[in-house]
Amino acid sequence: MEPVTEPENHHLLKTITKLEHLQELRKAVEETKESPIFAQGTWEFPNSQLILWYNEGSDARCLKFPTANKEELKRLSDACDPATFGRNQQDVLDESYRLARKMDITNFSINMGFNFHDLLTYATRRLLGVQHEDKDFHAELYKLNVYGPESFFKAHKDTPRGDDMFGSLIIALPSEHEGGNFIVRNEEEQHSFESSQLSHSSSKSNSSKVAWAALWSHAEHEVTPVLSGYRVTLTFNLYFRTPASLSTPAPNIPPDAPALLNSLKACLNDPTFLPEGGLLGFGLKHEYPLSASSDLQNFVGFLKGSDSAIIKTADSLDMKAYLRAVYDVSERHGPESCLEDAKFGQNRWMLS
Repeated sequence: MEPVTEPENHHLLKTITKLEHLQELRKAVEETKESPIFAQGTWEFPNSQLILWYNEGSDARCLKFPTANKEELKRLSDACDPATFGRNQQDVLDESYRLARKMDITNFSINMGFNFHDLLTYATRRLLGVQHEDKDFHAELYKLNVYGPESFFKAHKDTPRGDDMFGSLIIALPSEHEGGNFIVRNEEEQHSFESSQLSHSSSKSNSSKVAWAALWSHAEHEVTPVLSGYRVTLTFNLYFRTPASLSTPAPNIPPDAPALLNSLKACLNDPTFLPEGGLLGFGLKHEYPLSASSDLQNFVGFLKGSDSAIIKTADSLDMKAYLRAVYDVSERHGPESCLEDAKFGQNRWMLS
């Protein structure tokens, strides 16, 4: 008598009679359009709001943009410290990887007026897109950076400064320079922010066009070598103000996720789909910062792109959605190593 061979995926047959359901849901998630990883443009500022005050030892200096000359910009650069970058939760100085100068916010001041609030709102909404139109946010000035001749920053991803940080806004103060392009990329896209070409002013004008760029924290980016002049930027960290409530249904479904909505509706209307109930798990596409003190359910309000679309689609159909962490402990020992491995939880977090 020949042994009975269990069919493939036999453990699913008790609850799902059509495996095509899962394939359709997976395809629908893959077809969901992502939020843009990057946005850029220019904003007009009165020159009276482009005045930088900074500390030089025990003295205070004033620098006026866009009329600052190379000698004045070099003096600003000399007053800065060598720029570090984050690696394994530590600040590292490695000028073979990043050659630039930085100044902490305690050592400079600039008042960009109400124009900055308008720019912040416009730029951040451009970055967030309609999928996050229900979310509030705020910005914190983080650093002033100066890239002089031959300065650069190789490809990297930013170290998030908190669970609720989702991106950065970079403002390039108008100064003459060549090179220093800001390249942003992910698996499918690449964008170039050329501040040397975007920021400009006229000697007869009392205002200047200031170049800006906004990007998600998970986007890889780099600064190409500066060929001449000085590239001066202000970096603002962007944070969600409060996480969205799971108990409140989304006001509308993102128009970029109709396939997921229709597919999930069809599954729920099919009596052969999970006839005895069950859980659906969706692996998250994007990366999110995770620490030992993080509350997973609060992260639901910080989800991006297609991850956020899954939550909103489930809410619209009165389905309960939860965030769960999945750890691969096959080669790990102890909870500390699990948390260390999950600081960026791409492909390790699951919506169910």
